[in-house]
Amino acid sequence: ELGLDDTPGLTSYQAAGRASVDLKPDTTTLLVASEVLQHEAPQRARIDAETADALSVLGSDLVLALGAPSVERVSRYSGLGRFYTQPSDASRVLIRGNIAYSERTFDGPGALPAPAAGLGESSTEFSLAGSFVSEISDGLTLEIRGGVSGSDRVFEAAAPWIPSAHLAATGLPLGDLAGGPAESSLTDFSLLPVLRWDRGTAGAFKTGLSTRILRYDMTASPGGVGDFAFTDADALLAGRGLARTQDEASSTFTTREVGVFAQYDVSPSPGLDVSFGARFDYEQIPAAEPSLDTDWLALTGIANPDYPDAFPQLDLRGSVSWDPANDGRTRLFTVGSVHHGNVDPTALFEAFARDGGTEATTYIGSGMSWLNGTVPGSATSLPTLALLGPDLQPPRSVRATAGVVRELAGGLSVHLAGDFRRTDFLARRRNLNLPTTAGARDAFSRDVYGTLTKDGALVAATGENARRFPGFGDVWALDPDGWSEYRAITAGLEVRTERVDLYGAFTRSETRDNWVGAAAGSPWAELDPLLPPFVESWAEGRSDFDRPNRVTASALFPVPSLPGTSVSATYRFESGRPFTPRYRYGVDANGDGSWENDVPFVPQPEDLGEVYDAWDCLRNQAGGFAVRNSCRGPSSHHMSARLQIGFGALGGQRASLFVEGLNLLESEDGVIDEALVLVDPDAPLTYAQGDTRVTVPLTVNPTFGEVLLPTTRGRMLRVGLRIGG
Repeated sequence: ELGLDDTPGLTSYQAAGRASVDLKPDTTTLLVASEVLQHEAPQRARIDAETADALSVLGSDLVLALGAPSVERVSRYSGLGRFYTQPSDASRVLIRGNIAYSERTFDGPGALPAPAAGLGESSTEFSLAGSFVSEISDGLTLEIRGGVSGSDRVFEAAAPWIPSAHLAATGLPLGDLAGGPAESSLTDFSLLPVLRWDRGTAGAFKTGLSTRILRYDMTASPGGVGDFAFTDADALLAGRGLARTQDEASSTFTTREVGVFAQYDVSPSPGLDVSFGARFDYEQIPAAEPSLDTDWLALTGIANPDYPDAFPQLDLRGSVSWDPANDGRTRLFTVGSVHHGNVDPTALFEAFARDGGTEATTYIGSGMSWLNGTVPGSATSLPTLALLGPDLQPPRSVRATAGVVRELAGGLSVHLAGDFRRTDFLARRRNLNLPTTAGARDAFSRDVYGTLTKDGALVAATGENARRFPGFGDVWALDPDGWSEYRAITAGLEVRTERVDLYGAFTRSETRDNWVGAAAGSPWAELDPLLPPFVESWAEGRSDFDRPNRVTASALFPVPSLPGTSVSATYRFESGRPFTPRYRYGVDANGDGSWENDVPFVPQPEDLGEVYDAWDCLRNQAGGFAVRNSCRGPSSHHMSARLQIGFGALGGQRASLFVEGLNLLESEDGVIDEALVLVDPDAPLTYAQGDTRVTVPLTVNPTFGEVLLPTTRGRMLRVGLRIGG
């Protein structure tokens, strides 16, 4: 009756057009283009029928929003204009502009998207740029480039807004994302004069200046207006669980950058090309932008606006390309660079907006209302802070690539390449308001900060002894001690003949870092779990972004007897996403203020039972704390096929009809149940040995590693008509 099994209909389309007009033959051209797109994809129901029945007392509209399929609709409208003129043989002028509007909404009975799908979004992007090129003398050219671009993005929750919530019994997420809604806009102005001197066989030298101004306007709250956890549906209905609320914050700020650069390109011998260059930039961020929190200064002697505001940066780049026989059949190449990025604007926003004027609340117990996003009035709200440290730096990446491309016989060519990338000075988070000493230890010798409180399957510490300074809540220090390292080798082949085009490539890679929780999108997930000292270097290891195996293969078969007709297919494979065995959302086992970062002690094989047999990743860590990203979810397979049929011309332009099958292989992607152990809702939490030893009752989760919420989009058939090139 509620339509929980109804599958919504889907309709997608795309149309694009382009026209070019010679306003003055050979010298002045105007080009305009536009595109309209709508793409609809299915979203699976959020909850099963049993949970839907348990929540039915909240109203049929809510049950439909959570328990019925929905449609994700992406619409995009864009336009482009480009004007080119050549006033004289020695000068050229180019002006281009584009604007695009996109919108992402969720419709249908289950119009509330799953957290993995994100929020609805609308965005407007524009750019206006131009360049003037003038040949001053033979071989000497002046080019002036400049422009302004911008974007405005609004992340919107479903109407009405339903706060985020999780059920510990099933792991199912409810409500909207905790981190939304939000708004962000950026305006970027740049000016770049360049002087190029072409000396023929002696090479080409290029030098220039650059200036850039970026203005940001952001509004967001990482915790949203309400983030809840409940043991089960009954506890939700009773208003008994764990809650976190946080004020929305806003900040507007401007960064500036000026630079100078030079590059030299030369071919010292036939088949050998060499290029090297350097760039020096000077980036400035707002000085003392946050308001001084005098209470924090009095307690700690630390001024929250005290951070460096200027950063000199030296970038280097070099490349060598060599064709030993100078016949175009073999090419050896290597490229290396040292590059600095800009200071992370999201870190700047957090430090500027969280300057003591915003408050947060954490509460465990009864009397809360999930749908209203409220906690009891007795819950304590405390100011939050974020601080940029005195060692703040922009990220720096060192990159190197080397490879060879070899053309064999019969249109067959092979390639082999190796890649290395090391990025340093990534921002990592720690809580300065954590007590300096732990008040207790658990059964696994892990320090516990603050007195733990248990409510069903939820555990947290919310009392004053969970904070070093009781007058403050979370005080984030954003330290640039994060790093990420990527290594990869790629091998591939390509065959091009009159009858077939084949391409295949395999990449084997490894990504390691100490960037804990980088893929989670939540500040509380970025905290180190603070394991005992005997657990060495837990944070350093397999990255959240490590996908070691990737395969791409494609084939195109033209039909010679039918011009413009072909059959093609593309296949992609990628290793599954790594994940760490954890507790359920809503369990703060060590009382550090986060219920998203805790790592369990892996039980012995006889206690794990069938879970131990099913997951090889647990076999080397039984009897110890779970290793970061030691397990991996299901691999993904994607395949599409296309039939294109040429049928002459329309209006003097070549025309073809195509039929495409997309996502023909449905992978098992989705939200993984990462909880290895569950808190027993019926057993008590106990303190012993003068309240210095705490025991949390735990059971093994039989559904560990299973897909809680599939996110595959289903198969799609697309039919189209193409006219022109």
